[in-house]
Amino acid sequence: TIQRRRAHLRDLHQQEDVSPLQQAPVAPLEHNISLATPKPGEGSDFVTPQKKLISSIDVVEKAFKEEMKKMKNTPAAKRAEREKKVRVVMALR
Repeated sequence: TIQRRRAHLRDLHQQEDVSPLQQAPVAPLEHNISLATPKPGEGSDFVTPQKKLISSIDVVEKAFKEEMKKMKNTPAAKRAEREKKVRVVMALR
């Protein structure tokens, strides 16, 4: 048993000495993917949950601002704005 273990360890050590180009690519385990963080400049396609959240917030914010612009351009909103200005001017008299 000890001899088999030593031979196995020796084989593993020899495999480490082989250049990375000669080794077959090894896919990472799926549970390690979620724990891995990309290094700066690498994996630009990788989207973290934080980036997804920020992107979603930006989309919602943009849609909200567009809706607010539409609401301000309705005749009723323009009338209300004008009435508010008239009240301010009348209060200054």
